[in-house]
Amino acid sequence: MSTNAQLPFDRLKTEFDALILRLRTEQLGRVLDNIPAYTDLRFDAHNGPSSPFKLHLGDYSNVEVFACFDGSAHGIVARALKYPERIGKRYVFPNTPEAFGQLPKCKLVAPFSWSIHLKKGIREQIDDVPLALVKYYLCMRAVEMGDERSLLMIPEHRHLVEALVSIQESEVYQAQVPAPPKGLVRIPKVRERNLVEAGLARTNGNDKDPKVRPKDSAANTLRNNFEIGETNKSQFGQMSHTLGMSIISFQVD
Repeated sequence: MSTNAQLPFDRLKTEFDALILRLRTEQLGRVLDNIPAYTDLRFDAHNGPSSPFKLHLGDYSNVEVFACFDGSAHGIVARALKYPERIGKRYVFPNTPEAFGQLPKCKLVAPFSWSIHLKKGIREQIDDVPLALVKYYLCMRAVEMGDERSLLMIPEHRHLVEALVSIQESEVYQAQVPAPPKGLVRIPKVRERNLVEAGLARTNGNDKDPKVRPKDSAANTLRNNFEIGETNKSQFGQMSHTLGMSIISFQVD
């Protein structure tokens, strides 16, 4: 997989899809599914050599902060009541030992705001780990929008993994995305009917949230074989279990 060369759109799409699949096999799919989608973020036009867009990272006082695919970050004055002529002009960030992403004035957008590790890397030349997440969003937008003008590079795998793990371990993420209860497996809606009819699922009273009953022998068999719970966050795949004369197949995310 190429990570250090600009790719034409068709190859970018292929390699980016492969990267996402690899992350999911490494049990990071839950994080990808629970961070803001690219549609939740803001992209502004950019005249850079690789990407025609830049990512809005947040605000620093009255300045909007943008990240570019080349790893640079810059500010654009968005509000200036005393000096309106400064609006739209470039802003020079203060020269401090801390990254400006850590300063109280800087209000980053999610998920960059969730992890102190990411905040520490938001500076005029963005560190490798938060930059991998910036590239992830810019690539995601280009692929999903079919933007063939983009000549991007795939984010460095190890840096993107580090970014996602830092998000997963953050207090904000843990509070917003609690781990599923041990011994219970949430069943995708596409498989609910078979499980309910087979008596393998129970509901929470409104028949909208079936769960596998740990006390059922079938569920116990599955748990013994696959360690149902927090330790199993990857996709089980298709599994068949015979109950009398019926064969029930279901898939667990």
